[in-house]
Amino acid sequence: MAKVKTFKTIFPAVSVPLNEDYSINEEEFRVYLRWIKSFYGKGIEGLVCNGHTGEITGLTRAERKRVTEICAEECGDVMTIISGVNCENTQESIEMAAEAKEAGADGILLMPPHMWLRFGMNPNAPFEYIKDVAEGADIDIIIHLYPATSKAFYPVETLIKMCKEIDHVKCIKMGTRVTSIYEHDVRLLRQECPDISLITCHDETLCVSWFPGMDGALIGFPS
Repeated sequence: MAKVKTFKTIFPAVSVPLNEDYSINEEEFRVYLRWIKSFYGKGIEGLVCNGHTGEITGLTRAERKRVTEICAEECGDVMTIISGVNCENTQESIEMAAEAKEAGADGILLMPPHMWLRFGMNPNAPFEYIKDVAEGADIDIIIHLYPATSKAFYPVETLIKMCKEIDHVKCIKMGTRVTSIYEHDVRLLRQECPDISLITCHDETLCVSWFPGMDGALIGFPS
């Protein structure tokens, strides 16, 4: 049976076991991934590597690619493989997204540049950033939405524009974490962009965050 890529499922954000010298413990990682794969068909149709749970900020660029390769080798025959991209500039984000694709990823989880958390951003910057990475790497994207209380939060109008005008945007990881804004934005996105998958990442309030009718979750908890 041919693999079916999906963005409507529970995505465990997988951890990466390390050796004492902080290199990747590939043997233990493969055992762990095979255990994750045993839940395929039971609500878990994909996984995310190189997320915050997967130590993305602590891994080198080469290690991030290797992590993606291992996930694809162990689970990519049936599961949707998503790799996180975290970078401070557009060109390198495109390069890392292309490397993830080369390593076997079906899509990327694209985080905002973290300098935006401190300094904020031009209102047009998020759309242009997502668009440039999508086109430059030719890969599907899960938008990583940061909390509404942060300076890197994308307003719902920006999300709608991304979903309608960037074909590679398939899913939004709704990390809003302010309930009134979260529920308002989910309902508006459902109305304006019905084909886009909306998934929760609220580990701490998982059941409550599912109530608006989410398509799944991307969380560290199931890993």
